[in-house]
Amino acid sequence: MNMRYACSGNLRIEPQPGAVGICQICGNQVRAYCGTINIWHWRHNELPDCDSFYEPMSEWHKNWQNQFPEDWREVVLERNNEKHFADIFTPQGLVIEFQHSSISPEKIIERELFYTNMVWVVDATSFKKNLVISDLLENSVERLKKKYSKTILSREISKRIEEEVNMLRTAILNLKNKLFRNPRILERRKDILKIYERTLKDLDGYLSDEAFKTWQKKGRIHFSLGECLDLDEVEIRTQLIDLYQKINSNSKLIEQINIELEGNGYSIKGNNSKEKLEIEKDKILGKNRHLKNSLQKIRNEVKLIFLKGLPNLIEKEKLEIQKIEMDLPKINKEIISKNLDVEQIKKTKEKRISEFLAKKNLEFKQEMRVIKKENYDIFSYEWKHERRSWRSASKPMFLDLGNEYLFKIKSNSLLERISKTRFIKHYSYK
Repeated sequence: MNMRYACSGNLRIEPQPGAVGICQICGNQVRAYCGTINIWHWRHNELPDCDSFYEPMSEWHKNWQNQFPEDWREVVLERNNEKHFADIFTPQGLVIEFQHSSISPEKIIERELFYTNMVWVVDATSFKKNLVISDLLENSVERLKKKYSKTILSREISKRIEEEVNMLRTAILNLKNKLFRNPRILERRKDILKIYERTLKDLDGYLSDEAFKTWQKKGRIHFSLGECLDLDEVEIRTQLIDLYQKINSNSKLIEQINIELEGNGYSIKGNNSKEKLEIEKDKILGKNRHLKNSLQKIRNEVKLIFLKGLPNLIEKEKLEIQKIEMDLPKINKEIISKNLDVEQIKKTKEKRISEFLAKKNLEFKQEMRVIKKENYDIFSYEWKHERRSWRSASKPMFLDLGNEYLFKIKSNSLLERISKTRFIKHYSYK
């Protein structure tokens, strides 16, 4: 077992040629080995190693230990009647273990259980080529620069302005179409109003027998009145057809009887035959009178509906006409306004682009500050041919790649870069 320090009286001394000392752990004699190949060290004369955590002292170990006060180096710790060296033991009770050579998972766990409060510093110079490390800050900055690229942003704001112009042009086109349609709609509304007013003025003529016969043939009251008024056109038409068919049928019978009476062509002999025809004619005439009364009843019902509903329809049409007439100047005014908006957008396009880019530049700076704060000294990494034994470690672990930085393993994919100066200063605080 190679040791850096041995006891000589009340002092801890480093090896010198020909010197002897006492092992700090077992109290047996150790001798200084000061050759030209290996680092100078103490070793037992004949006894086996007394520390199962033994690892040969290397120049790398010694250089790291030299960064801390001498009385912190190679300190013997005893717990549960078991003694082991700590590479560095700080006054705060923290052990810093420098690991140069390979180590098994079992030994990692054993040391962590013994030291409890500890950190690892691992010599990674022998496998650093297997560590593919990428600077997250650099990658994030590149992505941010791409996001806030002047070309991309200029294209974005130009597209937005173009969309605004297109929306206005579409609105203008719709207004022009409305302006084109409204006079036609107005003309049609005025025609409808005339029909309503004419109908209300001459309801008796509108509800005459001739009109009813026309409705019967057409199958509807009027092209708009029946739809607007509270009329059941189907029911009225059904009644009309039934009544007119019966009246027509009866009228034909009466016409036939009259022919027979005028021409004495009836087949029944005697006065009773003529009398019977007269009686039959009277019955049919009576039926027709009853049917015509039913027709008049329907006519009166329709008339009441017209008298009640037509004034409302007339008023409604007048309001619609008034609204359309008032809308026309408004539409013209709106078209002019939107055309002015289009021209204004075109005039201020360059200014808007400039203001937009200035605003985005401020956002870029703000995001850059956040990214630097969150990703400064944070790196992603891939460990090829990983030394899986280190997966057993539960204590903080720092990789020494042989430069001025250490890399603290934060996760299976992230490292935190810490300067060795900062590390030493942090753990040298008394």
